[in-house]
Amino acid sequence: MDKTCGTTYQKSFVEHSLKQSPLATKSSEPFNGERARACRRALEQLVSPERLQELRSQAMESGGVGLSKKPWCMKRTMLSICAALLAVLLFNDHGHFMKARKCLGLMIFTVVMWVSEAAPFEATAMLVAPLAAALDVMEGSREEQATKLLASVFNESLYLVLSGFAMSSIFSKCQLDCRAASILQRAFGHRPSLFMLAIMFLGVGLSALLSNVTAPLLLIEVLKPLIRDMPTDSRYSRALLLGLAFSCNVGGMMTPISSPQNVASLQALRQHHKDISWDEWLCLSIPFCTLSVILVWLLLLLIQRFDLSSNEAQQLQTPGASFGKIPPVMFEKEDLSLGKICGLMGAVATLVAFAYAPVAAYFGGTSSVALLFVALSLGSGGISRQTFNSYSWHLLFLIGGGSALGLAVRESGLLGLVTDSVRRQLSSSPWLLVAQLILVIVGATTFVSHTVAALVLMPLVVQLGEEAGVERLAVLLGAFACSTACALPMTSFPNVNSLMALDDIGKPWLSVKNFLVAGIPTTTALAVLLATAGYSIGRFALH
Repeated sequence: MDKTCGTTYQKSFVEHSLKQSPLATKSSEPFNGERARACRRALEQLVSPERLQELRSQAMESGGVGLSKKPWCMKRTMLSICAALLAVLLFNDHGHFMKARKCLGLMIFTVVMWVSEAAPFEATAMLVAPLAAALDVMEGSREEQATKLLASVFNESLYLVLSGFAMSSIFSKCQLDCRAASILQRAFGHRPSLFMLAIMFLGVGLSALLSNVTAPLLLIEVLKPLIRDMPTDSRYSRALLLGLAFSCNVGGMMTPISSPQNVASLQALRQHHKDISWDEWLCLSIPFCTLSVILVWLLLLLIQRFDLSSNEAQQLQTPGASFGKIPPVMFEKEDLSLGKICGLMGAVATLVAFAYAPVAAYFGGTSSVALLFVALSLGSGGISRQTFNSYSWHLLFLIGGGSALGLAVRESGLLGLVTDSVRRQLSSSPWLLVAQLILVIVGATTFVSHTVAALVLMPLVVQLGEEAGVERLAVLLGAFACSTACALPMTSFPNVNSLMALDDIGKPWLSVKNFLVAGIPTTTALAVLLATAGYSIGRFALH
């Protein structure tokens, strides 16, 4: 030992720490991820945080997965610029809508950059605000435009996401994710397809209770212990993450407060002195969301097919089964201390405040409650400073970039031009009118944030629906349509959450291509279901 340990501290660490670590025990239990992570945490204590980060970066670079240093692809960037210029040239406005024209070019450039992955997603998102100000796509001076755009980047919704990060840390600290994963694995481990369906219904339920911003953050921690031991290119792990994202999008339809777009839709309707009660909303959302989840599940089974890699198939394939078997979730249970229990109670109290509007209003709104929870968790030691610094801040900037793009599209008049041109093409028949509105909303939310699209389009939906005498039905189905688009990952938080999920070496499970392949047929199927079965159930619910 003297030959391998150069300092007294290292000798003591080996004697008292490594020999007592889970990997050094003579336990008969098989090697598992929880024990490996316990040993890793012990080894990390040997070096300073700066050196540890340096070693992590070197390891990621050696594996070719260093996302933080992904090179900027100039060819794809030039392709994005050419696509933007072509869109600007084809936009025939006779010089009357120059701001909207330039905003169209900015939107095409940003979307192509995201789809082609010419640069890290968050880097492209950070470009939106300064480019929009430089191109002068909004009213006012460039300084005024920059102020509005930068304010939209870190908006109130991001505080909810930040509180979701804190809740996930507390729940993970209490091992709730591992416990839940173990229960689901024991119940459905022999049928991975049914396990995925259970996760999707759980996503819908939690989205209804907590909002579809918080729910995917919590459920991603449930899935990580299960998919961590699977290959990153496993079709089943990709199907699980896609199922989580799509089901949380569907869960955003469940209640009037389960997503920001629902709140925005009802606010637009109330300005016309009309409303939709919770009973009426649930009368449509419960059957429709149930049908939607089953439909999405079947589509994912058809698209992904779970045809595993050869190594994975050899490890997981069982005789007489069409798919593999999910490996057991093994972890060493820890007792819940008083501090952990207090953290859990604080998280539950915060969720209650989110659901009960008068409590949230006392503190100034849900965003204020979210920030209060983060402050108390950080101050009391429920989450450490290191944990706080390790949050996915790049994800927040990615969402913020989408918000800035939505603001630019709205303020430049581009979205108004689109809606005006659509208005002239709409039918006077109630069903055709609603179906056309659903098509327009789904098309808009494919490229623009669901919430932003609701804020911009819902006043128009109310006006057009009122002229045909179906304003409440148009708003209800329009709110559902806002959550239907799944093709691009940047327009909804559940999609972004799954896109940014990384394995233990920092490699993403999903790409934009995976979302396009599964999201386009899913979006199409849900839109058709909404225009047919949703319309029929909605008429029954509102009469």
